[in-house]
Amino acid sequence: MIDMPRLAWMPILYGMILPFRPARSAALYRKIWTDEGSPLLLYTQQQSEQLQTLLPDRMVRFAMCYSNPSVADVLKEMETAGVEDLTVIPLYPQYSTTTIGSVFDQVMTYYMHAMSQPKLHFIDSFYQSPAYIQLLAKQIKDALKEHPNAHLVFHIMVFHKSMLIMGIHIQNNVLRLPKK
Repeated sequence: MIDMPRLAWMPILYGMILPFRPARSAALYRKIWTDEGSPLLLYTQQQSEQLQTLLPDRMVRFAMCYSNPSVADVLKEMETAGVEDLTVIPLYPQYSTTTIGSVFDQVMTYYMHAMSQPKLHFIDSFYQSPAYIQLLAKQIKDALKEHPNAHLVFHIMVFHKSMLIMGIHIQNNVLRLPKK
């Protein structure tokens, strides 16, 4: 998220970032690409299929903000299918305007122009869900069994002070540790 005047930001974007970043990003993506394509797309599709199996009486779909299937295309499919009650669950554990906020923006932009709107539910965080924490703990334990001499590295997102001041969601959702 860039919090600068557009006039100051555009020269940085077009002069220093865009001429170099795409080539570097493409090289890094080639290293992780699979025979089936994008790992992000592949794993998201698998998660969606597994969730559909667990919820056979519900319509489960996934959408991507910056590739296909697009949020608008998936919402149109659900609208055509007559979905009247829709829960949107971005696959980020904690709220951030740059991730979950942009998902919600795309959903609401679609419905601003739609003929009808289902009852909408937005899940904006799940980092404190006991089931999520238990799943992470299980994955760590399983990995340590497989690699008993391994060391763990935990990563925490770091935010500039201006972002901390900017939103109560960040202060309440990222800086608070889950309780046992």
